[in-house]
Amino acid sequence: MARRAFLLLMLLWLALPAAAGNEASFQAGTRAFEQGDYLAAARHFQQAVRQEPGDALSHLWLGMALQRSGQPDQARASLTEALRLGGDSQVAEHARAALQALNRLRPARQEASPGTTSWRRVGAVQGLLGDDWYVRSTRHGRVWARQADRAYLREFIDNLDRAYEINAQFMGTGAVTPINFYCFSLDSPAHRQPRFAGLGPTRYLGLAVGRDTCLLNLGDWRTSRHIEPWEMTRVACHELNHMFLHALNLRSTSGNLTWFAEALAHAIEDRVLPASRQRTLETMRVALRGYTSVDEDWRAMVAERDHDEYEQYRTYGVLLASITSFLQASYGPDAVPRILRAARQGTLEQGFQAALGRDIPTLHREWKAFYGIL
Repeated sequence: MARRAFLLLMLLWLALPAAAGNEASFQAGTRAFEQGDYLAAARHFQQAVRQEPGDALSHLWLGMALQRSGQPDQARASLTEALRLGGDSQVAEHARAALQALNRLRPARQEASPGTTSWRRVGAVQGLLGDDWYVRSTRHGRVWARQADRAYLREFIDNLDRAYEINAQFMGTGAVTPINFYCFSLDSPAHRQPRFAGLGPTRYLGLAVGRDTCLLNLGDWRTSRHIEPWEMTRVACHELNHMFLHALNLRSTSGNLTWFAEALAHAIEDRVLPASRQRTLETMRVALRGYTSVDEDWRAMVAERDHDEYEQYRTYGVLLASITSFLQASYGPDAVPRILRAARQGTLEQGFQAALGRDIPTLHREWKAFYGIL
């Protein structure tokens, strides 16, 4: 349905060009939308709306871009304006359909769980150090923290539901159960908790455990570096993506899903940040200019990253995120959910072939050509 809606919008754009006064901004917005950079698209369409406030088509595309970037309330406002300005046109029909789809989601998003506005003291928790634990509910999960860390987590909690909804939009699916986020300070990181000792030293700031648990260290215990609240939100967005993917129970003929999981998570993790701090297709092009690939294909890419003995000389975040940006730019902004839907019927490799008509080694070669990688 998402692909069909996008194609209908493209046909609508061709049939009903934007007003002359905002044409450049409008076209820039559609290009960004096609590439999957919905925040950039929203900025261009906002400029188009400022230039031609009465252009219903620009309001429609702005609403679609806002909706895709996880801003449902702003999207409703733009789509409502498109409906008002569109009269009995095709623009109004598309705006009405988009509004109806958004409104069907509204009850679930607005339904507050008990305790969403305050912490609840629980004291000691089995398997966790300390006897001063508190829990706070959000729409989609629960945050667990000790008394002294609660104030530090305020900004993180305020953005957690948005991180969930951005992931759901991106993946075309959600978690199968509410997610528990356990937050640990520098002096007692996750691997020192009896409940999670079997996981070994927590090398990273965040770690997804199964379908319903995410461990978050409030700092890097190896370097004594704390992390800022915005960075916590970014880490949580990354780990949420892993849990969404894990819930799909995908299989791979090679037995290796790590590269795909990291490509998705690195692509989504910064969409909770201000637009000025997010990666774009163009910034990735600049970052990869002159890069030389040493991997046979993507499946071999992350093997060295997980070994402390190896020199970590590659910028894995940009490198992995660029895979997803390439797929969206080359095969449509809904490439990821299409692959996931197809893969559930077989294997990940079959999902790529069915959704995109390409196998993974071929796509790896196309990715190199797309970014000019040697």
